[in-house]
Amino acid sequence: LNGMVTLGEWADLGLLLEFDSVAASGKWDKLLFPTVLAIVQPRGHFVAAPLGIHRINTLFYNRKLFSQYDLAPPQTWDDFERVATKLQQAGIVPLAQSSEPWQVATLFETLVLAESGPSFYRDLFVRKDPHAFADPRLAHALGRLRMLKKWMASPIQERLWTEVARQFADGGAAMMVMGDFMKGELNAWGFATDGAFGCTAVPDTGNYHLYDVDTLVMLATDGSHRQAQEKLAQIIVSPAIQSDYNQIKGSIPVLRNPDLSKMDSWSRASWKLFSRGAAFQVPSLVHRMATDEMTKDAMIAVVHRFFMDDQISVSEAQRRLGAIARAMTRK
Repeated sequence: LNGMVTLGEWADLGLLLEFDSVAASGKWDKLLFPTVLAIVQPRGHFVAAPLGIHRINTLFYNRKLFSQYDLAPPQTWDDFERVATKLQQAGIVPLAQSSEPWQVATLFETLVLAESGPSFYRDLFVRKDPHAFADPRLAHALGRLRMLKKWMASPIQERLWTEVARQFADGGAAMMVMGDFMKGELNAWGFATDGAFGCTAVPDTGNYHLYDVDTLVMLATDGSHRQAQEKLAQIIVSPAIQSDYNQIKGSIPVLRNPDLSKMDSWSRASWKLFSRGAAFQVPSLVHRMATDEMTKDAMIAVVHRFFMDDQISVSEAQRRLGAIARAMTRK
C-alpha cells in the first residue's frame, strides 16, 4: 500500500495493525530516513513497514545504440532534442512510451519537475494552489509533453509498462522514462545495469529525487497472528533484507546507513541524492506520494486526454487541472 494520505485514511478507520513496539525496539527513528518515518506513521503511530524507495525521474538508455552513434546521455532537454534527432534520422525510435494513462502522467510529472523545480511542483500537486495552475511553467510542461510525441512510435499504443520495457530492452527504442522499478525488471530478464542499458536522471531533473516509497501494511485482526505480523515487520527493516530486496526490486533501502557497496551505480546515486534531505526530495503525484487518490485520478485523466487529443489546447488543460484543484481544496 502506497501513499501517506491513503495510509492515514486506512489508519483512521482502524484497519491497520500498529507497529509501535516493533519500531521502538528496532530504533526505527534512528534507522529510517525522516521522510520515510513521516510516511509510515501518518497519525503518530507506525502503521506500515517500509520496503524501499523508488526514483521516478529515471531515464533509461540503450548503451549499445548510444555507443554506436556516439551519443552521450542527455542531461538537458536541449541535449535530448539533439540526441533524438540523430536517432530518428538513423531510423531508431528515440523514446518508448505507452498511452496508458498512468504512464503518460508519469512522464508528465517529470516534465513539471524539470520545468519548475520542487517548490512549484509542490504548489501544484501537494498544496493544490489554484493560482499555480495558470502559471506559464505548467504551460511549458504540457507543451513539452505534446512535443515529445514526435519522438515516439506512431501510433502510440496503450500497453503495459512491462511490454514497453521489453521493446526498449530489445532495441526497439533508444530511451524510456520510467521509475527505477524498471531496472529490477530488466535485470530479471538478464539485462545488466551499466551493461545493456544505463540510467540517468530525466533531463533537467538531475538535482531532484522524485520519489515513491513502497510500504507493507497488515490488517488489524483479532490478534491471533500479531506475533508473526510483528516479526515480519522487524525482518523487513533489517539491513540484510533491505539490501537483498531492493537489489531485486530496483529501488534503494529506506535506511540512513546501508551498505552502498552492494548497490549498482544508479542505486548509489539515487541513495546519495535522497540522503541529502527534503530539499532534494519530491513526492510523486502518480505514485501516490503527493495527494489523495481522487485528486490523483482526476489529474491523470486530464493529462491523458490532453496527450491523446491534439485538439485540446494547453490553456484548456491548465483550466481543467486548476478546476480540479479548486474543487478539492473546497472539500
